[in-house]
Amino acid sequence: MATLDLATFLSWFEVRGGVLDGSAVGFRDDSSLQRSVYALRDIPQGHTLFKIPRDLLLSTRTSGLRKEIGEITWSKLGSGWASLILCMMWEESKGSQGKWNEYFQILPNTFSTPMFWGEEDLKELEGTSMFGKCWKSGDDNVNLPLADKIGKEEAEAEYHSRIVPVLESRKDLFSLPLKAAFFTLENFHRLGSSILSRSFHVEEWSGQDKDPSDNDELHKGHALPDDQSGSSKTNEAEDTAMEVDDPPSSLCPPEETEQGTDALEAEDSDSDDEGEDTADISMVPMADMLNARYGCDNARLFYEPTFVAMITTKQISAGEEIWNTYGDPPNSDLLRRYGHVDVVPIPTSTNSQQYHEARPPWSLITKGNPADIMEIKANIAVNAFLELIDGKVKPKVDESVKERIDWWLESGNDDVFILESSPDEPHIILPEGLISIVRLLLLTDAEWTKLLEKSKPPKPKIESVEVAKLIVRVLQLRLSEYATSLEYDLSLLPPSLLTDSAFSIPTSPGPALSLNNTNAIIIRIGEKRLLHAALAHTQERLIELESECSRSLNRQDRDSNRGNRKRKGWKCEDDKMDTPGRKKAKR
Repeated sequence: MATLDLATFLSWFEVRGGVLDGSAVGFRDDSSLQRSVYALRDIPQGHTLFKIPRDLLLSTRTSGLRKEIGEITWSKLGSGWASLILCMMWEESKGSQGKWNEYFQILPNTFSTPMFWGEEDLKELEGTSMFGKCWKSGDDNVNLPLADKIGKEEAEAEYHSRIVPVLESRKDLFSLPLKAAFFTLENFHRLGSSILSRSFHVEEWSGQDKDPSDNDELHKGHALPDDQSGSSKTNEAEDTAMEVDDPPSSLCPPEETEQGTDALEAEDSDSDDEGEDTADISMVPMADMLNARYGCDNARLFYEPTFVAMITTKQISAGEEIWNTYGDPPNSDLLRRYGHVDVVPIPTSTNSQQYHEARPPWSLITKGNPADIMEIKANIAVNAFLELIDGKVKPKVDESVKERIDWWLESGNDDVFILESSPDEPHIILPEGLISIVRLLLLTDAEWTKLLEKSKPPKPKIESVEVAKLIVRVLQLRLSEYATSLEYDLSLLPPSLLTDSAFSIPTSPGPALSLNNTNAIIIRIGEKRLLHAALAHTQERLIELESECSRSLNRQDRDSNRGNRKRKGWKCEDDKMDTPGRKKAKR
C-alpha cells in the first residue's frame, strides 16, 4: 500500500463530495490483507456505509485525456484496457494538481500476483491450471511459457502496440521526463494490476427518464461477465434490504469487474469479455478498500443517477470485517488477479469417510477454497487412448482419432474440461465432456458411422469397464503433470493449515516458505485434492463394473453348461463390454 495518511485520504474523499458513516466504518492494517475495513458497531442489513459521487469515479468517461488527445488518436488505443490504463497514467502524472492525487497515493505500489513473480517462483505453479498447455487438433502438444496464462507477454505487447504509438504521436503532451516518470512499462503493469484487482463495472445511468416506482427495471441486477473458469454471478437488489438512512428512489448494483487473462489484449482478441465497454470499467475510491473472502460477502455496491453507494446485505456485528467478494472464484483465479488465496472450511462430503484409519492424504484435507477447480485438456484423453491401443495399426488409428477430434471441436464441444466439487454431492462429479469424449474415442467404426448420422456426442455415462479404465488413466496422466506429489506438498505446510489437527501430516524440514511459494502450494493441493477424489470415485466405479462383468460371465458359463442359449446383453471380452442389455437382459 502506498504511503499516505488515511486521514488525508478521508478528508479528500469528503471534500470531493463523498459521504462516509464514520460511526459505523473503521479501518485497520492487516499483515496479510494489508488494509481492511471493519464495523465499529453493530450494523443492520440495508445500511448505507458510504456514498461516492459518480464524477469521483476514475474511468475513461471522467478522465480528461480523451479530449486532450482527440478522437483520431484515441481510436488508436482500441477497445481494450489500454485506454483506461493510459487515462490513469495521465491523471497520476498531474500530481498535486490532479483530481485524484490523494487516491493514487493510497493505491498499492507492489503486487503479489504471478505477473510480478520471478521464474523460480513461477516454476512452483507447474502443472496447475495457471500453467496451460496449448493443443489443437492435428498438432503436437506444445508447452507454453508459464507466463502464458498469467498474461504478462500479452500485456507488454499491448503496451508497445497501443500506448507507445500514442505517446510518440503527442510529444507536446507526453514529454520525455514525463514519460520516464509515469508512462513506463512498469507503471503500465502496476496500474493494469490495480484495475484487475480493484475496479468495478459501473454503467452509465439509463433510468433518469423512468418512473422511480418502476422497480422491475430500476432494481434489476446486471450479470457479471463470465471469467475463464466459467463462473458468473448476478447482483440483485432486494426491496427488504434497501432500508437505508436516506432511501434512494432506486438502486441498481454495478458489477465488480472480473476480467480474464485477456483483459489487456488488443481489441481484435478472442476474449471472454468481448463486447464489454471499457468505459463501464471504473476505479471507485473507498469501495476498493474492502477485501474479499469466499462466502463472506456482506456488502454490495449499488448505483443511483449521481452516486454509487456501498450498502450492507446482511447484519454485521461490531468488530467484524466488511467484505465485498469477487464472485467466489477458485484460488487459481484469486492468485492470478488479486495476489491471494482463500483458506476456509470445505464441505466434508468430498472427504470420504469410508477409509477410517487408512484414509488417503486427499481425504484429510478439510480446508481450502470450496470453489477450486482444475482443468483437464482434451489432449490428455487422446494420449491415454493412444496408450491403450499402442501396438495396433498406427496410421489408421491416428487418422481415425484426428477425424473424431476434428468433429468434436467443429461441433462446438469443449477442449478443456473443468473438474470441480459440489456441496450437494457426496463425491466429485466428473465433467460430462470428459466422459463423452472418452466414449467417442472408444467407439467402433460402425458406432462412429452411426454417431455421424445422428450428429450427437455419446451420452456422458460410465457403463463399461473400458470407459472407466480410460478415465482412470486420464486422471493419472493429469496428476503426472505436477512436479510434486500431494503428500510432498502437504508436508511443506503446517499440518493445521489445510488439515484437521487429528490427522496431522509430518512436515519436512526446510527453509521458510515465501508468500509466493505458500500460495502456489495451496493451489497445487487444492487441484490435486479434486483429482485424487475423482480418481478414487472412478476406481470405485471400475470395481463395480468389473464385478458386474464377472458375475455376468459366471452366469453365462452356468447357462452354457446346462445347454441353454448364451444370454444376450453383457459381454466381457478382453475387458470390453457392450452394454445394451444391462438394464433389461434378454434370454
